[in-house]
Amino acid sequence: MSFKRNEETMSRKLTDVEIAAFLERCGAIESGTRQRLLAVARLLCDFTDENEGLTSQEIARVLSRLSGSNVAENSVRADLDALASCSPFGAEVVKPGRGEKTGYRCVAKPFSSRDSSLLMGMVRTSKFVNEEQRVHLCAKLEGIMSDRELDEMVESVFVDERETHEGMNALAAMVAASSAIRNNEQLCFRYRRHLMNGDELIDRQISSEDPVCLVYSFGHYYLETCVPTDEVPEGEPFFRRLDHMTNAMVSGRKLHNTDRVDELRRRVVADVRERIDMYGDGISRTLFLKVEGRCAQYAYDRFGHDLVFAHVSEDDAGNPHGYACVRTQLSPTLYRWLFGMGGGVSLAKPEGLTWARMFRGLSSCSAATLRQFVRDYEAAHEGYISMLESALGAERDAIAKGHETAWI
Repeated sequence: MSFKRNEETMSRKLTDVEIAAFLERCGAIESGTRQRLLAVARLLCDFTDENEGLTSQEIARVLSRLSGSNVAENSVRADLDALASCSPFGAEVVKPGRGEKTGYRCVAKPFSSRDSSLLMGMVRTSKFVNEEQRVHLCAKLEGIMSDRELDEMVESVFVDERETHEGMNALAAMVAASSAIRNNEQLCFRYRRHLMNGDELIDRQISSEDPVCLVYSFGHYYLETCVPTDEVPEGEPFFRRLDHMTNAMVSGRKLHNTDRVDELRRRVVADVRERIDMYGDGISRTLFLKVEGRCAQYAYDRFGHDLVFAHVSEDDAGNPHGYACVRTQLSPTLYRWLFGMGGGVSLAKPEGLTWARMFRGLSSCSAATLRQFVRDYEAAHEGYISMLESALGAERDAIAKGHETAWI
């Protein structure tokens, strides 16, 4: 039977198959009031929604089948009225109006079909939990979902296990880090690394670090911490990958430098894009990109949808293009991305103060700042050309040896 939303509400009857499945989940019930009341609540959650309900007569029929003895409709109606008046477990039960044949309906549940489907999909495809955790969480979700909701679920998603390993516990590290941030206390943890031979190396216990904030960037969760160093005694920001952390726990010790941590927390929104790059050179640079209209979406995907284009115009063929100003690090991933755009995105050298001041946040750009922008462009251009030449040289060597390669 198919169930369609947004149609006229109505009541329904349960099939023998549905009753048998319900009995398998809940077990036989006795005639006692408590068991009967819980069974009525479960029936409403499993088999009704805003569009379809169950009459008191139908519920009494089903409960009689489950208990093996007659259950009076008046008793069931009293249970239904009680459920409608108290909304147990966040479930909202609605009684039919006078003359209506809609039956009693559970119109709000702790998890709707849409909520359950979304959560199940998130759990099945999360790379931050291991297989054992995934199976456990999915079983929990299935236990609170009706047969109808399970039928509406997307079919099983097979997760590429290369994304995870059995020691993965990123979410546990996230909980500990969040607690430490909330209480302004230091965090202790170990850091996990994998060697080329596949062995796992657990670094020594990091005594304690000041947690700044949790960050999600480019498909990974990070914890920014503040660590005093010889160069920066007040504390230098570090980014720790949560899926590389283990044995994370709140130390109970107060932050080493509260003022420095507060300063970093105020800067995190502006700094995160500049500082998190797994393959970056560690230097934040301002770059200008010329982007053709056909590649605008890729620029948004790469740098965020708050990207703003300036100097938007068309070429002689009527193809639009514009310029974007981004803060990023130079890295092989950036150069490969530029190469993959096939000329649709390219590095642009600043054309002067008037040109630069057209970009958001640069209206007061000075001559000294512009000179730094030019140096950033030259560093990026030199790195890009160097990488292309290196790749071309490797391609030529491979061809000379009779091998096929994939360039860049």
